[in-house]
Amino acid sequence: MKWSNFKYLLPWRRRAEERDIQEELRALKQMAEPGELGSLTLAAENARETWGWTPIENMFADVRYAFRTFRRQRTFYSLVISILALGIALSVAVFSLVDGILIRPLPYRDPQQLTMLTSYANKPPFSSNGSLSYNDYLQFRAKAHSFSDLAVTFRTGWSRVTLNAETDPLPLQGAFISPNLFAMFGRSPLLGRTFTAEENSRAERLVVISEGLWRQHFGSSPQAIGQDLVIGRDRWKVIGVMPDDFQIPFLDTQLWAPVLSHPDWHGTEETNPLERQRWDVMARLKPGVTLAAAQSEVDSIERGLKNALPEFHTDEVRVVPLREHFTGKIERQLLVLFAAVSFLLLIACANAANLLLARASQREREFAIRTSLGAGHARILRQLVIESLTFSCAGGVAGAALAFALVPLLKAGAPPNIPLLDSVTMNERGLVLALLLSVTIGVLLGMAPAWQALRCRVNDSLKAAERNATESRAGRHFKSFLITAEFAVAMTLLTGAGLLIRSFVAVLSVNPGFHAERVLTVRIALPGNTPPQKAAQFYRDASERIAALPGVQAVGGISNLFFLDETRTHALREAEGHAPEPESAWTPLVWAQISGDYFQAMGIPLLRGRVFRDSDNPESPVVAIINQTLAERYWPHANPIGKRLKGFDPRGKHDDWLTVVGVVKDTRSGGLEKEPFSQIYEPQSQRGDQIGSLVVRTAAEPEALAASVRKLLRNLNHGVAVSLVATMEQLLERQELQRRFQTWLITVFSSLALALAAFGVFAVMHYSVAARSHEIGIRMALGANSRDIARLILGNGTRLAIGGIFAGSVAALALTRWIAGMLYNVNPLDPVSFFVAALSLWLAALLASFLPARAATQVDPTSAMRQE
Repeated sequence: MKWSNFKYLLPWRRRAEERDIQEELRALKQMAEPGELGSLTLAAENARETWGWTPIENMFADVRYAFRTFRRQRTFYSLVISILALGIALSVAVFSLVDGILIRPLPYRDPQQLTMLTSYANKPPFSSNGSLSYNDYLQFRAKAHSFSDLAVTFRTGWSRVTLNAETDPLPLQGAFISPNLFAMFGRSPLLGRTFTAEENSRAERLVVISEGLWRQHFGSSPQAIGQDLVIGRDRWKVIGVMPDDFQIPFLDTQLWAPVLSHPDWHGTEETNPLERQRWDVMARLKPGVTLAAAQSEVDSIERGLKNALPEFHTDEVRVVPLREHFTGKIERQLLVLFAAVSFLLLIACANAANLLLARASQREREFAIRTSLGAGHARILRQLVIESLTFSCAGGVAGAALAFALVPLLKAGAPPNIPLLDSVTMNERGLVLALLLSVTIGVLLGMAPAWQALRCRVNDSLKAAERNATESRAGRHFKSFLITAEFAVAMTLLTGAGLLIRSFVAVLSVNPGFHAERVLTVRIALPGNTPPQKAAQFYRDASERIAALPGVQAVGGISNLFFLDETRTHALREAEGHAPEPESAWTPLVWAQISGDYFQAMGIPLLRGRVFRDSDNPESPVVAIINQTLAERYWPHANPIGKRLKGFDPRGKHDDWLTVVGVVKDTRSGGLEKEPFSQIYEPQSQRGDQIGSLVVRTAAEPEALAASVRKLLRNLNHGVAVSLVATMEQLLERQELQRRFQTWLITVFSSLALALAAFGVFAVMHYSVAARSHEIGIRMALGANSRDIARLILGNGTRLAIGGIFAGSVAALALTRWIAGMLYNVNPLDPVSFFVAALSLWLAALLASFLPARAATQVDPTSAMRQE
């Protein structure tokens, strides 16, 4: 394009040039013979193209024409835009969820270099908890050359602390870490400083707090630096504040302290405490070092450790990217959600394409006239693509605006324990996706009607001016293909939703082994250095006073109410009358300490023997109660009452024989989706450990007692931290929040897919009846009755659905295996799910075809014959 052509952008210059062209064409027309010049309009277009700006002008003209078309067919194009907006909005919202959790770089320096060293048991007894020993950390730090730095922290369970606030003790997730962790992640505090290696070696009680705790406890005051926090019964000095997005090593960390200041670091009764797996190790790869190279070096070091101390090194050590460590458990679920919403977007696009194809078939005469006047195929193609781009971009803008509202709704409905959920936002990446989808969809949707328009014969279209032209066979076949594809995708989605719904129902129908109705649970924590005798007295007093409250039927306590993360397997060191189990036969085995009337409060039936009594005290013989699974595991053909056992703990700390005095029914303490564990209950008065939760059975609604119980516990001991006051039914519901969220979303997507597929059949049948009204009239004139016509239309609609159902069933057979790991007690090839999905789609197609079929029966054959 020449720079001189910029003059044609000036309106007065363009008007002058336009007058010159028109005058020249009139003069040529007067001098030429009839038919000699051809199309004068085309000649004028060719003259304008010499200005160099014609393509841009035509593009804006096409956009203006698209808006005029919208005004003439406002309802039709509003429907197209709405369908596209819905598909784009849902896709962008779910993408924002996936992006924030799985894709977006973590807010740390060179996050791709951050890894975790995780232990993994790949053979029986599968006893790994994922952590390493402190000595392992020292060995890897000294010998591994693939890492520029390594940091260590206590596991989550060893890092829970209680902040003794002025109003009420507050349980917090702390982190006892090596001082180099902050620098390794490349983050600095918002305020103050972090602790040094020298302060760590002196085990100084210093803490760096989170920005959230700073706001909550100090009102964001800079004077927080240097102040003390009472954690447990000790004072810790605040030296720094970390920003909210620093969520290391745990995603809910609220304070960080030197690793050597941990209360359990010194004075432990264990032998070889530094060889216990209770430390998490994080490492930064050196620049240029691959994950495979680091893994190879770690394997080499681990082989040396196994040779030196085989009893402490039975697991493998894996180098895992930090993001995978955080999100590995939910990655598949999020990808399934994104696949589901992508299928829904495909159905929305197919619907929009069918509507635009139907509209294009009604514009055949328009395209024929433009072609006869000299418009080329490229010109018509460009017009239709720009029209569809205009409408798809409008849908993209509406979809992006809707996504801004959907993302907070998704976050609000998501389980709170989803990692990195706080980082999910609707940001520029979502806007870019909306733009890309809009442009791609616009181009593809414009190509479909353009292909149909360019295949039409000009003479046939012009002859059809006085009557409805019968739709071309190719056009009908393509629209039928789109409808079949819609039903195939919808069949896949509905089948997956059916499997997840049946799985969710199966989980809810599981008997937990106790009666959850009218039970209040209270999580409590006494200060860490509370003497065992005082702790036991507190639990006795608390049980007696709570039992005296109106409506209370039974009160008890337990150290661990649920063992949801338990994956390790164990066996008893000794079980009377039973040979030692081989490691290959080990299964999960958990211990719990209880107090008060725990079994009565939970509604756990006693099957044999007795419950604990007040006489089971530190001076009496050590006793235990076991569950059915453990009794059948060790004494399947004998009465376990009176049998003796020793724990699986190789430390030898509790080396006395425990006598079984009772057997209780199994409970799903590992979660509703896990089979009951072997479980041993000990009286807290003999073991001396703290009770983690109180359970209170009431005659009325348990929530009414929550405030009274909390106040009573605070009056008994001002240092007790009370948290998570909830009913047992609420706790069970929280266990299934992630499954509920995922099932709910896929059900919503599948319902929308069903509605869109039904609408697609309706639209195709509706426009098909309009296009074939002449044919239908002739059929009726030749003797076809209304029933025959209705059967024809209904049959066409349901045949499309049946073809899609069959294709979708084949696809579902392959794809549902991908979600097999997300199912509970349901076969991925469950025939009920397939049948219900197929029946729903068939009925939807039948109902969607009913109105067009009824309209077809009302065609007047006389009018159709008169048009002929």
